[in-house]
Amino acid sequence: MKNTVIVFVADHGTMMGEQGQFHKGETRIRTQVTHVPMMIYHPRQNWAGRRVTGFVQHPDLMPTVLDLAGIPAPARVTGESLRPLVENASASKRETIITGWGEHGAVRNHEWVYIGRWSPGPMFEQLYDVRRDPKEVKDLAGQNPTVVAEFRARLKDHVNSGWSITRGTFATRLA
Repeated sequence: MKNTVIVFVADHGTMMGEQGQFHKGETRIRTQVTHVPMMIYHPRQNWAGRRVTGFVQHPDLMPTVLDLAGIPAPARVTGESLRPLVENASASKRETIITGWGEHGAVRNHEWVYIGRWSPGPMFEQLYDVRRDPKEVKDLAGQNPTVVAEFRARLKDHVNSGWSITRGTFATRLA
């Protein structure tokens, strides 16, 4: 306990009957699945009770642990160290996060959650207004085609941006 950093985190949540769904799934990239705990204990820091608000993601975990160990993150890392946010008890400045499972992804900002398929195959798209519908119950995709198109493009751009890291192992499916 005197020289060990301990990180407690879950990889995902699960649907427990919300919207009539159970378990996780490619098309269930909702708050209940993506909003997970992350707690960090550092033996030489008094971070008890500090909370980072806003969007952080699993890719932030590795650069955070490396930062705590005084090791720079490799250039290809897409996450950011959470250390400055924890030390200052400040909110994340990130406006958008993108998560995925299988061939589906979710683009989330403070207003909308879009869930869609990023690869060719059966079309699947949902859109939720999280300000008015935080439990993501009412799908508004059909009523907001402009927002759906914008978020679909963001998701595909994100997948394409990973080309140099993945060597095309998933981005080639976008063709």
